[in-house]
Amino acid sequence: MRLEYGFSDLLLTSHAGLPAFSHLLKAARLPALFGPSLKTIPDTAIYTTQIALLALGKTDFEAVSAYRDDVVFRRLLRLKRLPSAEILRQRIDAAPAQLDKKFHEASLRILEAHGEPLANSHGFVPLDIDTCPMDNSGTKREGVAYTYKGFNGYHPLFAYLGEQGYMVSQQLRPGSQHAQKEFIPFFKTAVASARRLTELPLLARMDAANDSEETLEACLDEQVDFIARRNPRNQDPWETWNALGEDKVHFASGPGYYTALLDERRILSDGRSVRLITLVTQRTGHGDQLLLAPEYELQSLWTSLDLPAEEVLDLYQAHATCEQFHSELKSDIGLERFPSAKFATNAHILSFAQIAFNLLRLLGEQMKRNRPLLPKRLRELNQVRFRLRTVMQTLLYHAAVFTQHARRQILKLGRQTANSEWVLAVLRACPS
Repeated sequence: MRLEYGFSDLLLTSHAGLPAFSHLLKAARLPALFGPSLKTIPDTAIYTTQIALLALGKTDFEAVSAYRDDVVFRRLLRLKRLPSAEILRQRIDAAPAQLDKKFHEASLRILEAHGEPLANSHGFVPLDIDTCPMDNSGTKREGVAYTYKGFNGYHPLFAYLGEQGYMVSQQLRPGSQHAQKEFIPFFKTAVASARRLTELPLLARMDAANDSEETLEACLDEQVDFIARRNPRNQDPWETWNALGEDKVHFASGPGYYTALLDERRILSDGRSVRLITLVTQRTGHGDQLLLAPEYELQSLWTSLDLPAEEVLDLYQAHATCEQFHSELKSDIGLERFPSAKFATNAHILSFAQIAFNLLRLLGEQMKRNRPLLPKRLRELNQVRFRLRTVMQTLLYHAAVFTQHARRQILKLGRQTANSEWVLAVLRACPS
């Protein structure tokens, strides 16, 4: 049968999940943060539009042009008007310097209202802090510089809380800025934010880029448990192996390797002590292939935990999950190449992205609560979190028909459409 094409006068939308998104965004109380406005398009409408675009994976200002004539898009976001691409850019360019602090507060309000950071199996709520170089090669944007990854870009700093990975703090930084520069104020802000969201003990995890006595002292000052990878710098693994002598403490061994454990305490300059776990591995072969000369590997961790070394190492290995959170921000939301030539504007965009990131994560939590409505194969996966792309494709991009009758507005989903019952359950749990 031949397929024909045409238009319909029905109000259709490909973003049926926006009412749930808008419901969660209410907790930010943006009008209270920014106050009344005499402008034709208030500041809150400008910022809501930009956050919604980022949640849909649209990172450039021009993306708003596709929705300006979309009546349903505007109504689902509870906005009277949408700005043009030019107005959106100009208003964000002209935003005050304190905007980022206000949006940090808005993000915490949303998480306080709807988020509950999950603890790990040891009862700690992980607070993962890490940098993430973002490739902006081929541009002349302010702050773009050569990063340690070998490309020109930015070098922002992020803090994620809980097993779900809520973004509790972020800071856009020039590409050439070292991870430790201005790290301590960021760390204290992240800890204070995390304590607003949970009363459970925190476990801060950091990699070797933040290995400094200053970092360890800050963790002790804030009374936060921590695991931080030590940078061996010029320490020779072979010399360390020999210094352990013949009575090496066994940690692990197998065909072609033997790992020794050194568990000690080091005194800081202020007199306090910190536990240092060091693993030294002698490798004489790879599988069945023997090496002509042994190879030596060294790994060290600073920690405040009194757990066995095996458990401390397992807890630190889970820190690698924040690489997935970086990936979701860069690939799912699409925020790696920033839209503006101005550093301050791009810093504002990253603040909007923090809210979009957390809203998508919270929508994923709502989707988890309605897991019984999923097909059996998906229901049995039982993952800790849904990837942001799954939330966007399944919920935000779900199709629907928008109708108005007898002073009622109704969003109708296709009865036979895939995942429609699941999406409807999430929408009803987030009344607009």
